[in-house]
Amino acid sequence: MLDEKVQSSLKDLISSANPSSLLLIIQAIATIDDPITREGYIGSVVKKFKVSKKTITQMMQAMISQQTVEADVKPTITANMDSLIDLASDNQGNCLFLIENILTDSLEQYSSYNDGRTDLIPPTVSQIPYLLPRSVEVLEHYAKDDTSLMPDLILYLKRFCHITDGQAIIMATAVFASYLQDHNDINYLPIISLIGEPERGKSKFGMTATFASYRGVVLNGIREAHLIRLAEDYSATIFIDLKAAWKKVVSEKCEDIILGRYEKGHQIMRVISPEKGAFADSRFFKAYGPTFIASNEPLDRILRWLYEEIYPCFLIPSSARQMPCNHENIHFD
Repeated sequence: MLDEKVQSSLKDLISSANPSSLLLIIQAIATIDDPITREGYIGSVVKKFKVSKKTITQMMQAMISQQTVEADVKPTITANMDSLIDLASDNQGNCLFLIENILTDSLEQYSSYNDGRTDLIPPTVSQIPYLLPRSVEVLEHYAKDDTSLMPDLILYLKRFCHITDGQAIIMATAVFASYLQDHNDINYLPIISLIGEPERGKSKFGMTATFASYRGVVLNGIREAHLIRLAEDYSATIFIDLKAAWKKVVSEKCEDIILGRYEKGHQIMRVISPEKGAFADSRFFKAYGPTFIASNEPLDRILRWLYEEIYPCFLIPSSARQMPCNHENIHFD
């Protein structure tokens, strides 16, 4: 039963109502659980507006059905959307959206977000294949004008291997590019290739750069479905660390995905439901994304030409020597 204050308010609303408030009144009556009470208010509306009870009942049923449909609609899980800076974790370990407010030039945290079309929620932490940044620290650093970020990143990379200043700058620039991959002025990303003999520090150096990059994921195996999901769902930076990287790429029939990762807008087509026939049977997937590769064997000759002649690349020569130190190093002759 409704309490006396609510009943009085609804009666006053009906007695002073005009045609423009009819929908509001019907919506209020639709929330009443007791059928006898609801029928009484329906009768008052019929007398007030001189309409049939059948019309009021149909309008109410339509509202109830709409509310039921809206309640059944589940929010969409996403890790990519307009204005999203990144996903982050709060102090309780929950995943949050960090969204840029262009009016105040600030970052705002959301556990859910409506983009004007649908309700969106981030994946859970267990569904994310990389370590999330902490929202508190992101907000703290966002408020600062950090002019030493590039030198700090270069020092960080040099902690794990012996490289020249030029090589460190190339790798650091690639790390920065991973965060700017969707910028309007960036249409291509370098594919960084670490090629050399075993035990030269390629894996450690590649992981160092990957973990500093945007949504970095280390892959010690290749599967077409994994590569597609990492590009399509996460826009992730991937580090492929294999003894014979290109042979594995070819054996898994992923050449078109890897060769297409350097170019923004590149898509690959896969037949998903052949029984649906032309046009409905296929889907196009995103391939574009930052890429690092480490291999003990040379890359495909076309891939090497693409990397060495057209786009910036980073190759560890096979003559690299292990440096005596407390951790793995890479020395370049």
